[in-house]
Amino acid sequence: MNDESNNPRALDRLASRRAWGELSVRRWWLAAAAVLAVCLYIALTQWTQWRQEVDLLRSGTPVSATVLEGNNRRLTSQRIEPTTPVKMQFTLDAKTFLVEGVLAGREQFITPQEQVTLHVRADNPNVWTGRQSDPALAGMLTGALLPLGLFPLLLGAAWLARRRVLGVYQLGQKRQAVIVRVSRSPLAPRSQVLGLRLQGTDNRLYPVLWRGPMRAAGQTIDVLHKPQTPGLLLAAGDYLSDK
Repeated sequence: MNDESNNPRALDRLASRRAWGELSVRRWWLAAAAVLAVCLYIALTQWTQWRQEVDLLRSGTPVSATVLEGNNRRLTSQRIEPTTPVKMQFTLDAKTFLVEGVLAGREQFITPQEQVTLHVRADNPNVWTGRQSDPALAGMLTGALLPLGLFPLLLGAAWLARRRVLGVYQLGQKRQAVIVRVSRSPLAPRSQVLGLRLQGTDNRLYPVLWRGPMRAAGQTIDVLHKPQTPGLLLAAGDYLSDK
């Protein structure tokens, strides 16, 4: 049995690497990775839209369009908010086009039958912008930057959870536990998640990630247990296989 106070195990590369894969750690860095991926996707989408609108303003064909509807209702006398989706009609090369969308960048109320200037692609007039000046890229990226603040918080939580795991590795006692149930986790689809119960008086069920050969209920495995860290066991074979 390991003496927790006098003989902590040395932290080696195997333990340091394995700790990142424990379920209690993995859920946090996977969440951080998901937040980062979503932010990058939003940023790429917004940048693409910004680039398209800038190109339309610089090389698109200006046309005069008539506002016909707002929020799918024909406008008669009422003014509508500038952020209301509108349906507009314009003529280009003797052809009439109907387009629908928000007049981005507009601040004034929209009036019925108002003439607005659009910039459209000559080869595809259904691609257009109602902006009259280049949009601010920083403003369009705000939607991607706001959730990015969660990224360092989630990484910090992963780091703290990893410290907790390493504390059990360095100071935990080697004990035996009985496998009560076996399941899988989407966080680690190629590994088993063992529901373990320590032999003795502890009746709690501990979920432990198992990377070794397939196991079944009723079998026993060696684990690392630190009483001062409740709710956490480590599969000893994952960390002490080279000892």
